Amino acid sequence: MALKKVFFIAEIGNNHNGDIERAKRLIKKAKIAGADVAKFQMRDLESLYRNGINNIEDLGVEYIKELLIKFELTQNDHQLLFEYCA
Repeated sequence: MALKKVFFIAEIGNNHNGDIERAKRLIKKAKIAGADVAKFQMRDLESLYRNGINNIEDLGVEYIKELLIKFELTQNDHQLLFEYCA
């Protein structure tokens, strides 16, 4: 049986803390570690919650709302990171 290469995905998520330069450093470290790709998370906060980000009724989310807003990268930031990875 032939061995197949494992596809290594580096889950960066929100560990960049909203800082695009930190995100680039994490990408570089992931590459050094052997990652094939880096995965980030992008959320549409307004549509994610039933009543929008400013009127959350979902229990257990209130405490992370400020962090999600604070650490959110823009669509343009994600595009820049995509190009950086390429």
